Amino acid sequence: MSKDKRKNYFGYNRHRKHYSYVYDGDDKFRKNLLISTKPVVRVKRKGKTKIFNNVPLEKHPNPKSTKQVYLINRKYVDKKSNISVRKGWKFSKKDKIKVCEILNKNEKSRR
Repeated sequence: MSKDKRKNYFGYNRHRKHYSYVYDGDDKFRKNLLISTKPVVRVKRKGKTKIFNNVPLEKHPNPKSTKQVYLINRKYVDKKSNISVRKGWKFSKKDKIKVCEILNKNEKSRR
C-alpha cells in the first residue's frame, strides 16, 4: 500500500462520533487521536469497567469554540471514508508538545 501524502489534519470521525486528529495513514486506513469534552472515559470489557484519564488541552483546536476539550490518550485506526476533514483547526504550541508525547508513548508501547 502506498502512503497518502495528506497527514496531520483534523476531521470528524463518523464511526466513533468524535472529532479527531489524524497523524498517519495509507490508502484505506487512518491512525488518529480522538478529541472529547469529557475528562474521563469509561470502557466496559468482559464485565469490568476501566477508567482512563484524558489529557486536557490548553485551547480548543477549533478557533470558533472556547469549550474545554481533552485528548483521549489512545490511538485508533479507522477507515479513510469515516473521517471528514475540518479546515482551519490547529493545536496551540503547548498542545503540540502534549500530542507528540502521546504519539511517542504509543509508539514505544507497541514494541
